Parts: sequence; C-alpha cells; structure tokens
Amino acid sequence: RGGGTMLMSGKRLGALLLLAVAAQAKMKVHDPHRIFCGSALCYDVLEVAETATEEEIKKSYRKLAREWHPDKNPEKIAKKKFQKIAKAYETVGNEEGRKNYDFLMNNPQEYRKKYGDYYYFVSAPKSNVFVVLVLMLALSSGVHLVMLQQQVAEYNEKLAKVCVENGNMKAGGNAETMELHRKAKEMFEAAEKEAVKEAKAAKVARPQKVKSFKKDDKFRKIIDELIDQSEMKMAAPTISQTIGVRLPFIVADGISFQLTWFKRHTLAKEPYTAEEKEYMMKRAMGEYEWFQLTPREQDEFLALDEPWNSQLLEKRVQKASSKKKN
Repeated sequence: RGGGTMLMSGKRLGALLLLAVAAQAKMKVHDPHRIFCGSALCYDVLEVAETATEEEIKKSYRKLAREWHPDKNPEKIAKKKFQKIAKAYETVGNEEGRKNYDFLMNNPQEYRKKYGDYYYFVSAPKSNVFVVLVLMLALSSGVHLVMLQQQVAEYNEKLAKVCVENGNMKAGGNAETMELHRKAKEMFEAAEKEAVKEAKAAKVARPQKVKSFKKDDKFRKIIDELIDQSEMKMAAPTISQTIGVRLPFIVADGISFQLTWFKRHTLAKEPYTAEEKEYMMKRAMGEYEWFQLTPREQDEFLALDEPWNSQLLEKRVQKASSKKKN
C-alpha cells in the first residue's frame, strides 16, 4: 500500500508539473488595437484549447453561437458576446487565419510592425468656458493688483526721498515737495529745540545730534506724516482698478459705443456732432497731426459733414508726407 500511495502521489505531482508548464507555455495576448479578440485569447473566447483541431473549434463555435444568438438569448450582453464569438471564429476557424494569429501573438514585435505601436490617449473632460474665463480674469486681477501695489510703493518712496532731499525739478521735485520739505524742517528744528530744553530741565544728557537732519529718522517720520496729509501721496490700489475687473466693463462700453454709433449714423443718418467729428479726425490722421493743425484749420475740417472722407484731408496728408521727404 505504501508503494501504491507513493506512486499515486508521484503521478499527481507529475500532473501538477505538467499543468504548471502548460500555464507558463500559454500564449500571451497582445492585441491592443483590437484587431482580433482584444484582451482575450480567441481560443478562450471559443472555449477551446490552443491545440484544438479545426473540427473541435468549429463544433465549439456552433454550440456557443446557438447559446448566445441575440434572437434566442434575451440577456443584454448576448449581442456583444455573439459578435465576439463570431470574430474569434473568423480569426482562428481556418488554417491560414489561425497560423497568422498564433504568429502575431507569439511575436509581439511583428504585431507592432504590422499594426503600429499603441498609445493610450487620455482626453481631459470638457471645461466650462465661463468658469475658465472667470478664473483667468481672477488670476490676471491678482497679478495686476500686485504690480499696481509695487508701482504705488515705488512712487511713494521716491516722493518721500525727493521731499527729504529737497530735490529740484531735475531730481523730480516741484514747488509742492519743496514747500513740504521747508515745513518739515521747521517742525523738526522746533522739536529738537524742545528736546534740548526738556533735557536741560531734567538735567539729563543732551540727546546726540545727527550730523545731517536729512538722515535723521525723526525728520523722515515728519516727512511721511506730512505726505499722508497731502494730496501728493498715491493711494493704495484696489481690486476694482485691475484689468480683470475693468476688462468686462471696457468691452461692454466699446460694444455699446459701436451699437449706438451704428444706430445713430448708419441707420438713422443723424449728423455728427463736433466732438464726434474731432474723434473721427484723430483716428483718421492721428492725434499728433490733429494737434499740429491751427484752430482755423481744425474749424475748416469740423465744418464739413464727414471731414475724414474729404479731399481736404487728402491734401493735408500729401502735404505732411512731402514735408517729411524734404
């Protein structure tokens, strides 16, 4: 009995080894383009072994086709299942097709040569245009606000330095900054005299005097206080001044202007006002050229119905171009 048991165990072990070898030798699927049966082996779809004969494949196909035919099977997946079975049989149901399929599955590099490499493309979900636009405007507003804050800080710092140094016109100063410097100097000197008196009265050491009052922190503090009280200091920017907030209003104003213009002058044929004529002339010849005209010449243009389309403008342009050439 012991020998028989050992013999049976040996057979089982041998069978397991054969199954393990068979599993290792099982054909690997490589059909990313779904030319054949996709991620499944066509043999598995037909429920046959890879070594099955043509007759066995045909027999299994007929059985499965009857089972999964949409006219006979009410399940929702019946149609797809039937199509997959038909595709598998079309692939390995004949000798030539089966040979080609086995060769390509066992040689993935040949599959890629024939059908090309496969890449997975992930398409991003469609974004809401309105939400994207709002986010872009919010982001641009934030960036613009930081830039405006830096510009204001730089301007106010430069203003304070000009006031401290009592800079002239070349240094960026003017009558206001000079007057502020004079007033700050008077306040500083008065404060210094008062500090000296207090020190004498208290019989304490006299506060150390800075060589130049312009470099004294107390003088700079007085300058800052006077600037805060004046109209020279540039106020801190707000979010309403940023391009992201202003842009919708600018666009709306532009559209409104164009619609009003079209309605009044194209449809209703209303005459142009002097301001509208001047606006059109500046667009036609440029603001610089317009302001080069004498008041009399400007009046001559504005007296016409559409001066920007007149011969007078053409003559003026020709005259200006001839001057540039000379």
